[in-house]
Amino acid sequence: GIPLLAFWVFQFAFADTCSTITSGAMVGRCGFVGDILYSIGVTGFIYPIIGHWGWGPDGWLATMAVPFRDFAGSTVVHSIGGAISLIGSLALGPRLGRVFLRDGGGPPMPHNIILGAVGGLILWFGWYGFNPGSTLSAMDMQGISRVSFNTTAAACSGALAALFYAYARVGKWDLGLTTNGFLAGLVAITAPCYWVSPTGSFIIGAVAGVVVIWAMDALEYLRIDDPIGAVPVHLVCGIWGTLSL
Repeated sequence: GIPLLAFWVFQFAFADTCSTITSGAMVGRCGFVGDILYSIGVTGFIYPIIGHWGWGPDGWLATMAVPFRDFAGSTVVHSIGGAISLIGSLALGPRLGRVFLRDGGGPPMPHNIILGAVGGLILWFGWYGFNPGSTLSAMDMQGISRVSFNTTAAACSGALAALFYAYARVGKWDLGLTTNGFLAGLVAITAPCYWVSPTGSFIIGAVAGVVVIWAMDALEYLRIDDPIGAVPVHLVCGIWGTLSL
């Protein structure tokens, strides 16, 4: 009962998100023409195919004996965008002058961590279009309320878990890791947000807040340069969120 153009615009925003995830992992090494080309590839070919697998009425994931469930895209949007980010980081290699921790260096200082945190909070705000919007009807009041609450709880627990875990490791309050912590919680809860309890959402987000730091450590060890943590946040926590359901 949803107008085709309305649904198309909604899916357009998801396709766009899948593409913009990739841009963060390739910061400093990808020109504008390259950005346009991979965006065409992601939004024109990769996302529509994967989206149809999971959400199309006759998609093979949707028609399995035990159906694949992903309410708002932990896998269909975030894990796919994160996987493309990983490939982009590997293909382009590290930024010039990037020295990894095992070689005596470490991640460079951010230009402006406050702007980064503000950007993260804008994303958090947008998630209320992403997750509650995926009910596709404000008349489902129970469902949209549950999704909204679960989205909030997972983001908060992800932020707190990352904040205190990072402090326990280095003895400093790390705003960057806290920002990635609430984004990790948001990504993880995106698949199960309609079905899990508030307690479940809090646990899912908290686990994501720790997992994202472990994944960032793993990329640093493997000498993969992902400046903003797109792969840990979107690929790894997208996988965790889907499995958690």
